[in-house]
Amino acid sequence: MFGDGKLETILGSITWNQEPPPSGSEVLVRPDDMTFEPSEAGQGHIVSRIFQGPSYLYEVDLAAGGVVHVLQHHTKQYDVGTRVQVRIIAEHRLACFLGERRVG
Repeated sequence: MFGDGKLETILGSITWNQEPPPSGSEVLVRPDDMTFEPSEAGQGHIVSRIFQGPSYLYEVDLAAGGVVHVLQHHTKQYDVGTRVQVRIIAEHRLACFLGERRVG
């Protein structure tokens, strides 16, 4: 949902400095566009962790439904089962899609 320069997502609201996406659009958020911190009040928990040399790729199951993949520096090592608060930290324009067609 879009309003007042913010885009509401299941991960919270983010500042939206581009054209509002059409109704029904999906926003592409890549693993390196997100971060997380351990939090007992977090909206998800880690279900897997893959070491990739300079980083870990975490799979986070969200309480609201769905799964996100989050890339973290190799020094940020967390156990499977850890509850986390995920947030979007992208500093670039995010791509929007309506079906398979890019719309933003």
